[in-house]
Amino acid sequence: MNSMKAGVAVSLTAYSFDKPYTYSVPDEYNDSIKVGSRVIVSFGKGNRKRVGIVLSLERMTDEDIEDLKILADEFKQFHIERNIQGMIEKDIEFHDKIFVTTKNEKLYQISQSLREQIYRFRVRYISEYDQSKNLIMEHDKILKAIINRDRKMAYNYGWEHIDNLRKHVKNSVKSKTE
Repeated sequence: MNSMKAGVAVSLTAYSFDKPYTYSVPDEYNDSIKVGSRVIVSFGKGNRKRVGIVLSLERMTDEDIEDLKILADEFKQFHIERNIQGMIEKDIEFHDKIFVTTKNEKLYQISQSLREQIYRFRVRYISEYDQSKNLIMEHDKILKAIINRDRKMAYNYGWEHIDNLRKHVKNSVKSKTE
């Protein structure tokens, strides 16, 4: 298992808040560290102790990434088999895995409170075979960014995924009212 990484703005540096520095988080702090936490870090050639602020956290472990790969592969297999219920279940597990690994309670609570509404939409969207092919491509892009630990691309692909789903819902509602 790889250690969690933190993006830290280090005090008394030329780029203190423009450029976060990446630090490994000791395992004993994994459950307590949060974005906004003040930390003491070693900095520079002399490993001088400096105060820093945690700006970001990478909580996804190699094991979590392997789990996502398996879920994505299972989704693809169900797609080949045209097993809609299997695809829906794996899609839910894929998204839940991402939500849980963020350890962002608010995000997870929001996702759970919207679960029933999202489920109805998911059934409709995945049932359209061409749309489910798009889901595979979108999930693959998100997964690749996560594997490469490219936060910016994962963020961008995540929003692209959400926007594509939003457009589909809008078009579905629009076509029903016409």
